[in-house]
Amino acid sequence: MSKYQPEIAASVLGVAAFELIRTWHDVAPELSELRGSEAGDLSMKQRLLDADILVGGVALVLGTAFAVLTRDITAMIIMLIIFALMSFWYHQVNLAEKR
Repeated sequence: MSKYQPEIAASVLGVAAFELIRTWHDVAPELSELRGSEAGDLSMKQRLLDADILVGGVALVLGTAFAVLTRDITAMIIMLIIFALMSFWYHQVNLAEKR
């Protein structure tokens, strides 16, 4: 079995984080759509929940896989923080009063 190489793990984590962000942008509504909708619009909320479930699940699976492979939970924490920040921002935009 080869020795664990943190540089390779970091680069793979970077690619996984990029894919996580790209998947979020493919599934979630655009920010301009959210800003143009009424505050708390149910269809936008449903689209955000769909993105939460899909991307949150992917983040959890990727983070768990990295944690098992590297025997370190740092990667899982990073993946979940990226997901949480994206989700929080989009949900706050959806709930904000429109001007």
